[in-house]
Amino acid sequence: YRLMVPLVIMLFLAIRRRIIDYGVTEPRYVVVSLAVGLSIVVLYFMLSRRKDIRVVPITLFCLAIVGAYGPLSASSISTWSQTSRLESLLIENGLLKDGVIQKPETELSLDARRSMSSVIAYLNDSRGPEVFAKWLPDSALKVAVANYPAKEGSYAVNDTIARLFGFEYNWSPYFGPEGNFVSMWVEEPSYLDVAGYDKMLSCNFTSGDKADSAETFSLENFTCRASLLPKSSVALISFVVPGDTTNWELRVDLAERIEQLRGVYNPRSIPQDSLRFDRSVGAFDTRLFVRSLYGEKHDGKLELTSLRAQILVRKKS
Repeated sequence: YRLMVPLVIMLFLAIRRRIIDYGVTEPRYVVVSLAVGLSIVVLYFMLSRRKDIRVVPITLFCLAIVGAYGPLSASSISTWSQTSRLESLLIENGLLKDGVIQKPETELSLDARRSMSSVIAYLNDSRGPEVFAKWLPDSALKVAVANYPAKEGSYAVNDTIARLFGFEYNWSPYFGPEGNFVSMWVEEPSYLDVAGYDKMLSCNFTSGDKADSAETFSLENFTCRASLLPKSSVALISFVVPGDTTNWELRVDLAERIEQLRGVYNPRSIPQDSLRFDRSVGAFDTRLFVRSLYGEKHDGKLELTSLRAQILVRKKS
């Protein structure tokens, strides 16, 4: 047990560093509780003449009761810590003065927005939007939550709450307008209007250095081939008609539209028509509905690595 003393000290120092930087959360509370319990056990077996193993489960039981109920519970301490941290960040960045939300006098730094976004996401996911009633009008919170059904997840609510505080939500250092990674999903439609088209094709593309993601569909009087070009943001749709040597090709570059959406929807389930592309080539009309995509920027160029889409096709008379 004497050999465990420096390890217990290191455990306290490690969790202290994390709490100073990011505040208390339930997992960190558990680490602190276990460190306290371990300290009690170590000191007991070092100093007590009577060694009773029942001290171990009794200590754990007491810590579990304290952590589950009352003002010192994990939930209470975590909520107090994170709300205090958010309030400090709001004041520090000029968003809160005398308890009233106001517009910042200067543009907020990316690090500041990420820090506040992280706290908002934690509090909303673990406590619900009501926890922000301390600073935001109840009417605004009700409207914010009502606008986004539960099926869309908490991202949309997080984004709206951040906007009510006066800044753009940034949920990750990697995604969002400033990040190098792109992840988007389009809300699933209750129905899809296919009027005027002959066929609907469902595609799942992946792209790599050498991988061919093409999916080929053999239809009655033509063949359609769809793929995601490697190291690009281009979806390629081509048609081959038996007896015709012409290879009709459509290239749909998604990069510009994705950049526009990243600045507006960050990230959430976006309207289904936001990533719809109507294109024609030769004797064929197509309508491309993108459902989800994932990619990464390299030297400012967007490279999609996966794409899920539906393609409506018709052959002109």
